[in-house]
Amino acid sequence: MSTKSVLSCAFALSLGFAGPAWAKVIVQKTVRVPGALAHVQNAAVARVSGEFLVTFKGESLRSQALLELSQMGAKVVKSFRSSPTVLVRLPVAENATEFTTMISALENHPSVRSMEANTVIRLLNAPNDDRFGELYGLNNAGQTGGTAGSDIGAVKAWDITTGSKEVLVGIIDTGIDYTHPDLAANVWTNPGETGVDSQGRDKSTNGVDDDGNGYADDFRGWDFVNNDNNPMDDQGHGTHTAGTIGAVGNNRTGVTGVNWNVSLVGMKFLGADGSGTLDAAIEAIEYSTKLGVKMTSNSWGGGGFSVAMEAAIKEARDKGILFVAAAGNEANDNDAAPTYPATYQLENVISVAATDHKDELAYFSNYGKKAVHIGAPGVDILSTAPGGKYVQLSGTSMACPHVAGAAALIWGLFPSADFKAVKTRLMNNATGVSALADKAASAGRLSLPDSLETDANAPGLPGAASVLSAGLFSAKLDWQVAGDDGSAGRASSYEVRYIASANDGAIPTSWEKSELLGTVRDFSQGDRIPFTVENVADDFRGFVAIRAQDNVGNFGSFSAPTYVRLADRVIVSSVDADSAADVKFSGGAGTEKVEGRGLVFSDSPDGDYKPGIDASVTFPAVTIDLDKETYLTYWSNYDLEPRFDFGMIEMRVVGTDKWTVLNKVSGSSSWKKEFLKLPKEFTGEQQIEIRFRTTSDRSVNYAGWVYDSVTLIQVP
Repeated sequence: MSTKSVLSCAFALSLGFAGPAWAKVIVQKTVRVPGALAHVQNAAVARVSGEFLVTFKGESLRSQALLELSQMGAKVVKSFRSSPTVLVRLPVAENATEFTTMISALENHPSVRSMEANTVIRLLNAPNDDRFGELYGLNNAGQTGGTAGSDIGAVKAWDITTGSKEVLVGIIDTGIDYTHPDLAANVWTNPGETGVDSQGRDKSTNGVDDDGNGYADDFRGWDFVNNDNNPMDDQGHGTHTAGTIGAVGNNRTGVTGVNWNVSLVGMKFLGADGSGTLDAAIEAIEYSTKLGVKMTSNSWGGGGFSVAMEAAIKEARDKGILFVAAAGNEANDNDAAPTYPATYQLENVISVAATDHKDELAYFSNYGKKAVHIGAPGVDILSTAPGGKYVQLSGTSMACPHVAGAAALIWGLFPSADFKAVKTRLMNNATGVSALADKAASAGRLSLPDSLETDANAPGLPGAASVLSAGLFSAKLDWQVAGDDGSAGRASSYEVRYIASANDGAIPTSWEKSELLGTVRDFSQGDRIPFTVENVADDFRGFVAIRAQDNVGNFGSFSAPTYVRLADRVIVSSVDADSAADVKFSGGAGTEKVEGRGLVFSDSPDGDYKPGIDASVTFPAVTIDLDKETYLTYWSNYDLEPRFDFGMIEMRVVGTDKWTVLNKVSGSSSWKKEFLKLPKEFTGEQQIEIRFRTTSDRSVNYAGWVYDSVTLIQVP
């Protein structure tokens, strides 16, 4: 199954300027971490070596304590009139253990109320770029009429890191204006195609593939539109996204990116009209994989599901590359009608919705509780434009590079992290906002500071799950919350895992080979976390255990197992493609192999369905008592031309010619389990047939409909 597509950067919408520039506000930052030892251990907090502020419990205890301090070799550097506090400098210790012991003795002295390291206080790391004040997405003080604080927290993050040139970000787009004064210093240069060759020629112009990657002279990226080594942007979109990721910071010029320092790789596959072809997009993804970038930023979409593109993104995944994608601008639910490439169900894909300066979901933004992962600012975003210019644009195209830039910032600080760890940090630290509560998997908008935290402490143990209810197709559970660091704080998310078992006797002792039922993020303030078991096998029964994950990805231990089973049912019939017998095919329908699912039923096993088809799969007749409550369940994935081509599930009583339509679909849907209740018009004991049928008009052809595990279930 494949899809012939034209892709575009139409995810960018120009909605106009939304308010005046504002004066930069720079505020002093006071760092206070309880406990002097915490300061010693936290490398992210700058401090004056060996100096501590010691506050006594009262003036009457001060003199004796000062005497003891001097006997330890401590020197009082300064006293304060407003409180019984002194600044002391400790002597140089022989080793770290001796120094720690000395600090602990002071901290636990009966006369000492508190002891704090003498931390370095400085201006917030706000850049001096002359239009930084217009970037509400990075620092929102309400300057555009929005809600103060509705930003990604970039200024606080820059106190920790401003990025690294070692991190390569592939900009798969319309190219980059690599001469732009706010981008040039951060544009990647291929080390394998610079310098001189053995004949003294400039490697960037010698016409030779010096680094052996299949592209001669690609010293600053590649143009897949014109098949040359000049990815200059002649449309503007790619330059805009590049600026949000990595416009040079603190250079007194224009704007700043999420990263002040990064390496931007131009991969141009969209032309001056903003469109490109599927093959060029796939080649750009493959090129990025050859270069070994950390991630790609993909603010484009169009066409349906593509086996070839999915394979290219999988290859990137296998090489550890994160694929950041714009969710789309059709105000569409991507769970119900997937938008590609943002909705490929691959671990390395992170799909981004757009929010505005009030933390509302942008009116145009696509969404999806499962298919969309996170929100980011995407309305009236100021960034770089070709020719040294700056423009405001809106779209999930503008939200996507905020997340790509954030991922690059994380990788700059934690270069050994894999894409799963980076994605976890992005999602588990999102700021929960009501507008995204049911619109994105993280239920939140991108937030940087906590994503950069160094934390090796595992979260605590959640309580064993309680079964609140169990029906035919789902069960509701909840469990007691766990702490973030042991018992302190709250864990960010939970994994729910399952091991099948026919009875509740043999309790599992290992969860290494368990099945992941789902991940739940903690958005509530209550003591218990809810979860619904759904889209599982019809004979689901077994043990469920929970483990917590903190904001940086550390896992805790598994809870005690709980036995869960769905309500009793009778399976009347069940047909799988890999063991089907007596199934009737017509109109070209048959079976095909799908990666991860094996053999499935298909309306077009040899590729895209043909115009004007009428293809069907009819399942063996079944004798059934239709007076009982009856359901049809099946797994399904379809990509059909919307409003013109249809997939139908039909039923008839054997011996009659009337087929009754039970369900009708069009458009696109990812793999999921479906449930249909048979209508009351059928009664008594009957012999019935079920068929899946695809019809199309005589114009565009799409990938088609595949399905499997067609099962009839009754309530006993």
